[in-house]
Amino acid sequence: MVRLAGKPSRVLRLLAATLASFGLAAAPGLSAQVGHPPNASPYRDAPDGTTLVIGAGYLGGGRGSLGVGPSNGGLVTLRLEHPLGNVFGATLTLGDAHTTRFLIDPTQDSISRNGGLIGNAVFMADLGATMRLTGGKSWHGLVPTIGGSIGVAVGNHISQDTSQYAFNTKVIFGPEATLRWYVSHDVSIRANFRVEWWRLSYPLQFQTPAPDGSRVLGVNASTTEWTQHPCLTLGVGWIF
Repeated sequence: MVRLAGKPSRVLRLLAATLASFGLAAAPGLSAQVGHPPNASPYRDAPDGTTLVIGAGYLGGGRGSLGVGPSNGGLVTLRLEHPLGNVFGATLTLGDAHTTRFLIDPTQDSISRNGGLIGNAVFMADLGATMRLTGGKSWHGLVPTIGGSIGVAVGNHISQDTSQYAFNTKVIFGPEATLRWYVSHDVSIRANFRVEWWRLSYPLQFQTPAPDGSRVLGVNASTTEWTQHPCLTLGVGWIF
């Protein structure tokens, strides 16, 4: 009985040793099939550091129901980005938009009050926050980010406009999305899309009747109006 009882235990030990030897032999092959070798992985640590970005693009959107709001023109931007850890960052963006708007003279009748398009440069400055969607990693050198900003927009004075309307200084805000492509550790190419909102304010003179009795703006109409402006820019960034 003792010898019979000992045989199963020896068989089990032999079987366990055999399975273990197979496991050790197969382990290198299995580990080679999981994931990517370090030198072939599409994921890399994303370059980090304060970055200066120079960009150019286009600012679109509506001019408001009266057409006197600035929009639709070339845009040049200068942007400073500073990382706040591996995921978040802070931005300072300056922009110069060469937009146009319509010139409206409320003292003229409804047929002749529209003086056509006129240039209206708008300078913008804002502070923002961004978040990397890939954390501290890049994928094939690509890093997508999302964020938002708030700031001010200042329109230049137009001496030809005698209607008492002026863009003046507006609070601006909106979301943004950026795709960064790091061509080297220090240099990246950027595609940035953002939407800016600001509120137009119309002078009371727009509600005064012209000689033919018509008004630019109805008596009961609101003298303020929100407009939105999509902006697309392409730029180059340098980490310093």
